[in-house]
Amino acid sequence: MTTNIWWGTAMSRRSERRLATTGRRGPGFRVSVLLLVVGLVPLTGLVLAVSGELSEAREKVSATREVEIAAAEVVEFAVLQASLIDERNWRAALAVVESLGFSPELVEEISGIRLTEEFANAAEVVDKSLQQAVAGDIAVAVHAVREADSSLAEVMAGYDDLATAIGVIREDLFADIEQSMIGLDNGAGLVDNVGVLSLAADASMAATRQYGGFLIATFLLFSDPIAETENLLAERHMYVASMESISELGSADSELAATLDSIETDPLLIRFSGMLDQLIADTLVGGVSQGLLDLASLADDSDDISAAFSAMKVSAGAHRELIDVAAGDLLVASGELRSAVEEQTRWVYLWSAGLALLTLLAAAMAVRFIVRPLRRLRGAAEGLRQGREFRPLKPAGPVEVRTAAVAINDAAAHFDLATRQARALAIGDLDDAALDEVASGGLGDALQSAVGTLRSALTQQEEFRRRLSHEASHDGLTRLPNRNASMAQLTRSLARTARSDSTLAVLFIDLDRFKEVNDHYGHPAGDTVLVEVAERLVTSVREGDHVGRLGGDEFVVIAEPVESIEETLVLAERIIAQVTAPIELASATVSVGASIGVALAEDVVLSADEILRDADLAVYRAKA
Repeated sequence: MTTNIWWGTAMSRRSERRLATTGRRGPGFRVSVLLLVVGLVPLTGLVLAVSGELSEAREKVSATREVEIAAAEVVEFAVLQASLIDERNWRAALAVVESLGFSPELVEEISGIRLTEEFANAAEVVDKSLQQAVAGDIAVAVHAVREADSSLAEVMAGYDDLATAIGVIREDLFADIEQSMIGLDNGAGLVDNVGVLSLAADASMAATRQYGGFLIATFLLFSDPIAETENLLAERHMYVASMESISELGSADSELAATLDSIETDPLLIRFSGMLDQLIADTLVGGVSQGLLDLASLADDSDDISAAFSAMKVSAGAHRELIDVAAGDLLVASGELRSAVEEQTRWVYLWSAGLALLTLLAAAMAVRFIVRPLRRLRGAAEGLRQGREFRPLKPAGPVEVRTAAVAINDAAAHFDLATRQARALAIGDLDDAALDEVASGGLGDALQSAVGTLRSALTQQEEFRRRLSHEASHDGLTRLPNRNASMAQLTRSLARTARSDSTLAVLFIDLDRFKEVNDHYGHPAGDTVLVEVAERLVTSVREGDHVGRLGGDEFVVIAEPVESIEETLVLAERIIAQVTAPIELASATVSVGASIGVALAEDVVLSADEILRDADLAVYRAKA
């Protein structure tokens, strides 16, 4: 464009000559550009002034989103940690039964607890948690512990090591959450929610470990029951402390209180707490218990054992629910904070946009002389390219823009004409008025020439197609419908007859003495006779009746409908009279006869082949 020439720092002589011939820009254009540049100066200052506040707002939004993501991960790893210990407990229960020489089925019969099923369910929960937590390395370690051929003490230690490793990951996530909340306004509530979630995870772990410790201390799985009972007591203290802290920190509007109450008032959990306290007291005060070493002991205490196993199952679900409620409170609080930060960010953007609008208003008034026409020009060109409905442009703006608008209008007119002509050619409407329209200019001439060529080619193609279709269904000598066309017509006629409950007649016509004509006068004379007979047949039948040539000297007439056999016989006699009349050849006058077989289609359902066969048989009888 000449704009580049005007502002260029280097200019060739050819460019100088072009500048001289195209003229200089008007003063309005230069003023518009100057005002645009002047307007950008305060706008730049405005951007610099608000960029810091916008950056801070975006960082706060990002921080709240990171808290939500980390909280979800904490829940996944907390559930995984507790589920892993739950699996360990059920595996230990199975090991106890096997060590005593009992079968799981026998324990089920005595206590009502399906140990194998509970272990499988716990393992399934662990597998699902591994998938949700995306913990590939931990998954490998879990499978290794499950498949290890080690003592029960080593296997349980392996489970504990994995739970400890998951706990480290969980604590790191808590640290990430606390780090993300630094600098957030109104983040104190989030801190409490994070603390409650952490305590809920600790309580779940402590509760699950209590059941494992109960199994160890009760069944004397390891060599030092006193030490194991002391560990159990420590887990008991941690559990109680965690539950009390949750009650203190939990929000009054949360479901935490109801969840805590359901755990504290559950009869099974209350009974297990009593059993646990009694076990701790008996072991630490009265010495090592004897354990369950025979079937009689197991049967005597089956109610307590069943209650412990049932409580273990209920506790796992209840404490997972506690984690879910705490996580839900954290996510709600984080979402509310994020919404507040996003609302603040929107106000900053609106304030910036308002100031920017005021700054650009003066410059916009100057540049509209160029911007709007160019925008309309671009929109029209894009719409034309995409095939949208085109509205003619009103030329405005600099001379180059006005020239381009006129060119686009012409191009749109050419495109519209080409589209209408292409549509007419595509559907084969060769009489469409659009095919006779001529666009202006050289492009219009070229387009009309191409359309004329295509139109002529399509016309010839259509004529050729019609001719091929006619020749495929008509006899080449007599121009009557051939056998295939006659059979198709007979099939259609039979269908109509069946629907209308009318009668159809098929007349099978076989010429007599036709072979003598061929033998005495040659095949050209025979062809003349066939053509003449065909013409006479057409004039003999009623309007709407079908006349066709089956081949050789055989013809067929399909008469529909007919009232009776008498009407059909009248038609047959008229045909015979016409056919047997003398026929003038080039060198002689000949006369041929005709035998006609008639078949009627009335109540009996017949196919086209069947009724034609009947008519053919009737011809043979007529000749006899």
